[in-house]
Amino acid sequence: AAQGRDAIGRAAWQIDPPHRRGLVTPAGGMASQASPGEWAFRASVLGCEGAMSGHLYLDDRGRAAYIADGVQVVGRGVGRWLRTGNGGAAAVELDIFQYAAAAVNVPEAPHRFRGVWEPHPTTACGMMQGDWYFCPEGGGEPRLVGGFDAAAAEPDLPAASAFDGPSPRVPASARDAAMAALDAQPGPRTADPAAPEQRLAPFLVGDVPSVYYIPDWIEASQEAEFLEIADGDMSQWEAMSTRSTQEWGAGDRCDCGRGLRREPLPPTLQRTAQALHHLGIFDGALFPMNSVRINAYRPGQGIYPHCDGPVYYPKIAILSMGSPCIMHLYPKAGNEDTLKWDAQHDVPGGHKVGDKPLC
Repeated sequence: AAQGRDAIGRAAWQIDPPHRRGLVTPAGGMASQASPGEWAFRASVLGCEGAMSGHLYLDDRGRAAYIADGVQVVGRGVGRWLRTGNGGAAAVELDIFQYAAAAVNVPEAPHRFRGVWEPHPTTACGMMQGDWYFCPEGGGEPRLVGGFDAAAAEPDLPAASAFDGPSPRVPASARDAAMAALDAQPGPRTADPAAPEQRLAPFLVGDVPSVYYIPDWIEASQEAEFLEIADGDMSQWEAMSTRSTQEWGAGDRCDCGRGLRREPLPPTLQRTAQALHHLGIFDGALFPMNSVRINAYRPGQGIYPHCDGPVYYPKIAILSMGSPCIMHLYPKAGNEDTLKWDAQHDVPGGHKVGDKPLC
């Protein structure tokens, strides 16, 4: 739970990882069962049908991305894909960060999965069906946990997996060739996962191991540019009882009420997103960050302690501008029910009255 107050009253920018971000589908749709483009996607894990459900994006440069449908789960992932030579199998590797839409406790890091399929199986035209593997941390052998189906459109997906349990669809020889091809290429996330914490160690504040304060992170000219953007169209501000606020990027809520629409950031804010990405602030599986909330406070105002909802997990960056800002961080309290909107204070729940701040 967090509480912020500007001493003079200006904007604090809360920058969050994305919920949804699209890739351009090449014109012409799916030419074959291993083509670049967008695929409706569903995978089973240990007998759980639809454990992953959404869209799979493959581009012609060997990059891959996964976006969950946002109905039961919120998730996204990045990775790579390839085709082995002589009409052999195709494979995709994804680092997926996913959790239930109403979850309070979410994973701190993504899990790695691999999918293997034959480009020309005996399936309907425009369909891919293959095997789904979990990759243990530390480099252990991928473990077959289920299967996956992909189609040019969601209605074309089968209602349920064509087999019962994690039974291989792809012959062992073709699977081994595809796995070996993936192993021979550098992975999508080769950076040391501890590197950001090591670089930020000098900026650690208080006794909370995940809170850092970096003074003068931007230059005065950049601050002026950001404030000009915020005040460029005053109609964008939404007046609330404790603050004024506006959203940039993936800020409009989906019809489901739990996710964010895919929408690009303005160029100036996108440069900030790129800087945070290159610093390793957000896990690579969450790239690209595309949600920015701007809060402005008048003298005496301050946001009430609260816990941000699941779409903001697992990490945020706050850029304070225009004036000094005092923040108090409180322990998170309660469960999903306590995250309901607190109409009295214009914030989500998650704060227990009487708790003392951690820092």
